[in-house]
Amino acid sequence: MRSLKGQPTLIYCRSPKRVNDVARALLESEVTDGAELLQDAAEWIGDNFHPHWILPNALRRGIGIHHGKLPRSISQYVVRAFNDEKLSVLACTSTLIEGVNTKAKNVIIFDNTIAQQKFDFFTFNNIKGRSGRMFEHFVGRVFLFHEPPTSHLPFVDFPVFTQGPDTPDSVLVQMESGDLSAASKERMDPFMRQRVLPLEILRQHSSVEPTALLNLAKRLKNSSYDERALLQWSGFPRRENLKFTLELIWNHLVPEERLAGISSSSQLTVKLWGLMLTPEIRQRILNELEPSEYAAKSPDEAVERVLEFDRTWASFELPRLLRAASDVRAYVLGGNSSYGAYAGQVENLFRKPFRIALEEFGLPLQIADKLSHFLDDADTIDAALSRIRELPIKKLALSQFELELLIDCQSNL
Repeated sequence: MRSLKGQPTLIYCRSPKRVNDVARALLESEVTDGAELLQDAAEWIGDNFHPHWILPNALRRGIGIHHGKLPRSISQYVVRAFNDEKLSVLACTSTLIEGVNTKAKNVIIFDNTIAQQKFDFFTFNNIKGRSGRMFEHFVGRVFLFHEPPTSHLPFVDFPVFTQGPDTPDSVLVQMESGDLSAASKERMDPFMRQRVLPLEILRQHSSVEPTALLNLAKRLKNSSYDERALLQWSGFPRRENLKFTLELIWNHLVPEERLAGISSSSQLTVKLWGLMLTPEIRQRILNELEPSEYAAKSPDEAVERVLEFDRTWASFELPRLLRAASDVRAYVLGGNSSYGAYAGQVENLFRKPFRIALEEFGLPLQIADKLSHFLDDADTIDAALSRIRELPIKKLALSQFELELLIDCQSNL
């Protein structure tokens, strides 16, 4: 690395943990210079997440990190800082390789896998192709720690056309009968003939396997009076209502024993209840470090637990599963209860709409929270962006880094 000092260098790693390990090794070896222009950013990130998180400490030394657990606004800022040559090294996973242009002269391929699976020739060339950039670095260099993959392209399967044995039922059930192969029609016949749930519900929730929805419906048909009472809620549930609802969702609609750091319905309930009571990210990170059997072992782990839950479970998995469970419950048990409003609250991390969406435009949630009195009566994302565009920058009580992000956001609207 010392021979590459001062040259923009990407280091490809297989996982977020590996990215952190590489960044820490670079810090300890002192192969980079300090980054004066990033001190405000590092201080803000430390104050709003955790001061001992690897990211702010790495930024102070001109080292960036990029992986899928980071908030999108922070990821965008790190890439921008790298392209503006405020950072000399950027350790990343495959999240930076797909469709993001960077001004890297050197690419170090430290790992030859994505998670646990070896990458193919196409992906290898994609990573390798990040070295050098027209009108920036005419000659790029690639450094390998492993033998490159063999030079044949992977087979790309289109399940709708091939309809092979691995094509999910959730894909086939969306198709019209005339478009199904003979084997697929035979697979779909039980779903077409069953009377447990209407076909419309199976199709409406295409992200959930139809067998899982049917199993949930059968479980609800055999539920006791007390269990049915626990499922009759709308708006914000009591903890016992939420606990039982998530237990059913986990047992019937979640296909994996462990998903995005969660391994049981009780753990899911604790995390979701904690988010509802304490939406502030920094405080939940501190809560993860409170001494207990399940405490995070480091600030890095605590930060990434919270970010992964918010991004994977709260913003995606739980809302879709709650809506699916709500429709199944309504059909099987009747009544006026609906989990839709609560799913929307979860999706927005228990904030007013559009604050979360501003992450995509480069504004961290913490800044959106500070600007809430300008945004919370907006009824569409376009209206919220219009408010952002018109904000009186000089009159806002924001830090230097917050103003930098806001001005950059405005310039791109």
